Amino acid sequence: MVKTVKFNDNVEIELSNNIGWAMEYREQFGHDIIPDILPVVSAIISLLGEINGKIDIKKIDKDILQDALINLTGLQIVDFINLCWAMAKTADDNTPTPKKWLKQFDDGFYMDTVAPAVFRLLVEGLVSSKNLKSLEGKPTE
Repeated sequence: MVKTVKFNDNVEIELSNNIGWAMEYREQFGHDIIPDILPVVSAIISLLGEINGKIDIKKIDKDILQDALINLTGLQIVDFINLCWAMAKTADDNTPTPKKWLKQFDDGFYMDTVAPAVFRLLVEGLVSSKNLKSLEGKPTE
């Protein structure tokens, strides 16, 4: 799936959750992404189960939020940027190198608006739709 994500007022980027992004990541950054994203996936899954797929801090149990934040402490901003770049490169093979790609974000790379969409794409690409519905508390067929 390719989704257009609005990074700021001036920049929209197409990102793909096709698993090919993992190969792009490994090729570009020289290591597998699993150690970088396992804390993220764990945090997202616990949050999805708690808030039915919508990120609304007011609805999250404090213990769930604390566990999710602890899981995210291993994530560095560069890891997140690299993940976004790999998803962009998978969506568009003409995406330039990460340093050149980042130059388009002169107005900002707003994590608070980008992260929910990117994390959602990540989970949708790694978790079956049946299990995702279960995690979100929706009935499965």
